[in-house]
Amino acid sequence: MMQKNDFIAAFSRLGSGKELSEFIAQHHLSTAGLDQKEGAQVYQIVGGTIEGAAAVITHRWYDPSGPYQNQPDIAKAELDIDGKRVATVSWIDS
Repeated sequence: MMQKNDFIAAFSRLGSGKELSEFIAQHHLSTAGLDQKEGAQVYQIVGGTIEGAAAVITHRWYDPSGPYQNQPDIAKAELDIDGKRVATVSWIDS
């Protein structure tokens, strides 16, 4: 079983949606029992347990473009453990 600090460190190295999907599968995280906040720019919310603590990842996107700009969307994944944000990663959404 992975230690909490190693889990956070591995999450912090993620840099793409593919890597996030692999991380979710590797750690057997799921959407079971989690509110999926539809319409709030959220792709998915997954969770599980690490060292007896509740770990929840929220994967969302946002559009950094302002008026008269055309910039790519940004994907962001946030890791909360026992309700406290411990890490955030982001990348250009492609």
